[in-house]
Amino acid sequence: MDELQGLSEEADEAGEAAYGLLLALADAETGQRGYLLTTQPAYLEPCWTARQRAERTLTQLDTLAKRLGWPRPDVDTLKTYPTQKLAELEQTVSLASNGNRDAALAVVNGYVGKATMDAARDVIARVTARAADERERRMAEAKERKRVAALGTLAAATGGILLLGTATLALLLGRSRLMLARAREAAAGALAGHGGKPARRHRGVRRARSAAAVEPAPGAGFRPIGGCAAPGHGIGECRRCRVGVAAAAAVRRASGARSRGPGSPGSVSV
Repeated sequence: MDELQGLSEEADEAGEAAYGLLLALADAETGQRGYLLTTQPAYLEPCWTARQRAERTLTQLDTLAKRLGWPRPDVDTLKTYPTQKLAELEQTVSLASNGNRDAALAVVNGYVGKATMDAARDVIARVTARAADERERRMAEAKERKRVAALGTLAAATGGILLLGTATLALLLGRSRLMLARAREAAAGALAGHGGKPARRHRGVRRARSAAAVEPAPGAGFRPIGGCAAPGHGIGECRRCRVGVAAAAAVRRASGARSRGPGSPGSVSV
């Protein structure tokens, strides 16, 4: 991507170099006409600097064309125009400097210089157009690569998220299965502890019922098993307990009276 960006910038530089060559030749031609009209040496300054500018620009353009892989004919043709134009310019300036101003104007009116400039403009226009096309093509290719890279990054991120979600779901399912297995083991253990049958009532209820029962006791009548305050008693069970206690007390009193005999203090006749 960076390479494409660099090639796009080099295409811009090639277009600017070709246009710079045209400006150098146009400045030289402007100085030539000014000198032929006025014979003032000040107009010749652009003519003398045009050669260095043209040579520098052609070297830059040649290097950029090689990097971009451009066809050689246009670039090689451009190299001939500065030489032709500057040769015509030096000829006219030399004639005018030696007093042959009419001969210099005749060279200009021969349209040799104009033909050279027109040909140079045509080639430079093709080079600048190629540079613009090259720039657009490289930029479009760079954008496409950037889009593909962005899609690849998005796909990788989406795949990572899906992979993480799948792993998390698998972990949750594993934990759920483990908890279910432990619950089943605990239930199986509870059933085994009660003879394989589930307890119908709480152990405290069974204790309350056993505490409320009464049974006969030899020599003592009836006695309660447990006290009335045993946990889990209902109202009916508490009444049964009280009846049993009262009956046992009556039996004890009767037994005591018999042992003391008739007429004894506290004896009760039955």
